[in-house]
Amino acid sequence: MTIVINPNPFDKSQLAAMLRDIVDQFPEAMPNPLSEVQRVYPSVNEMIQQRLREWDLPIDKKACNAKFNAGYHIAVNTYNHIRSPEMQAEIALYTGLMFVVDDGLVDPRAVEEFVPRLCAGSRQLHPVLDHFVETCHTLQRSYPTFGANSIYASTIDFVNAEHFQGRDEAQDLRLSGDSAPYVRYMRDKDGVGAAYAAFVWPKDRFPNSADYIQVFPDTIDCICFIKFVPFFMRSSSSIDQSMVFSDIFSYYKEVKAGDDENYINRLAIANKRSEGTELAALVAHVKAVFQRVRRILGEGKARDAWEHAIGGYIRFHLQAPRYQLSEILPELKA
Repeated sequence: MTIVINPNPFDKSQLAAMLRDIVDQFPEAMPNPLSEVQRVYPSVNEMIQQRLREWDLPIDKKACNAKFNAGYHIAVNTYNHIRSPEMQAEIALYTGLMFVVDDGLVDPRAVEEFVPRLCAGSRQLHPVLDHFVETCHTLQRSYPTFGANSIYASTIDFVNAEHFQGRDEAQDLRLSGDSAPYVRYMRDKDGVGAAYAAFVWPKDRFPNSADYIQVFPDTIDCICFIKFVPFFMRSSSSIDQSMVFSDIFSYYKEVKAGDDENYINRLAIANKRSEGTELAALVAHVKAVFQRVRRILGEGKARDAWEHAIGGYIRFHLQAPRYQLSEILPELKA
C-alpha cells in the first residue's frame, strides 16, 4: 500500500490510512466491544479484584483501580493466546503494579532501595514493591529459564530507570545533540520490553527458548512501549526508529490536545522533515519489523503466539478510549 504524504503537519485522513495499513496485516487486531472482552474473561477480572482486596494497597483507590483496570485490558488483549486465566491475572497484576510505580505513587526512598533489597532477599519498604516481587516470583515459574530471568532483569532495569528519572539531577538534565543512544538506552530500560516479550511464550507450550530467541530484539522494540507513553527525545540529529509503536497510536490524541512535544513532532524537527513524513517512516519501520519476525519464526506455533500477541496489542490501542481513534476510524464504532 502506497501512502501519499501530505506536507502539512497533520492530516486525519493520512493518519487513518496509515493505521489501517498496520491493522490490515492482523485481522485479529480488530477490536471486540469492551463488554465482550469482559464477558469472555470474567474470571481474570475476579482474580484481580480478589487480590486487590487482599492487598489493600495504601494508595488512592480511584488511581489504583485505573492502573489495574488498564493492566487487565492489556493482559486479556495482548496475551489472549495464553489460555490460563491465572497467568493472565498475574500479568495484569504485574502491569498494574508497574503503572503504580511509574506514576510516582510509591515513596522514592522505597524505590531507591528496591534493587538492593531484592538482591538481598529482604522485605521492601513499600507494600506495592513487595507485591511486585511476589508477582515476579509467580510469573517466572511459568517461563523457561531465559524468559524467567528476562522478567527479573527487565523489572530491575525498570525500577532503576524510574528511580533515576525521578531524581532532581535527571529533571535538570539537558540532553546533548549526540545523546540519542542514551535516550534509546533509557527508554529500553524504562519500557519493560524484555518482560513483556517473554510473556508471549510460556514454557508449557514453548519449553525451548531457541524457538523464538532470534526475534526477541524485535519483540522488545514493538512491546517496549507497553506503558503507552510518548518518547521523551528533546534534541538529536539521529534518532532510531525502534520502540515507537505506541507513538504511532498515541499521535492523534497528542495532536488533538495541542501537544507539540510528542515524539513524532520532535523527530520531524530533528530531521527537518514534516510530521507526516516521519509518521510514514515509522509505520514503514514497524511493518518491516513485522515481516522480519515472520521470516525468522516461519510457520508454526511460536509465530502464531507472536501474531496473537501483537494483534491484541494493536487491539488494545484501537479500543482504548485514551487514544480516541474511533474519531478517525469510524469502523471502530461498529
